[in-house]
Amino acid sequence: MSLAEVMSAVAALPKTEQRQVLSFLQMQVAAEETAPRRKPITRPEDNCPLSDEEIRAGAGDFTGRTLDEILRSRGLR
Repeated sequence: MSLAEVMSAVAALPKTEQRQVLSFLQMQVAAEETAPRRKPITRPEDNCPLSDEEIRAGAGDFTGRTLDEILRSRGLR
């Protein structure tokens, strides 16, 4: 059902019911917008044995050295 069809059906309702339907729809949209969304998991192509949770945990780990630091330590920059 398209949005135009829904809105024409709502317009045919009495005013009090229109307000109830529109209020319900507004709450549904607000709930979807505030729901936490997880970033999609990009699976490694090397058949990595890690679970989705382990990959998510590792994605937030920013410890270690940057590529620039590694190259400088090897005298490549």
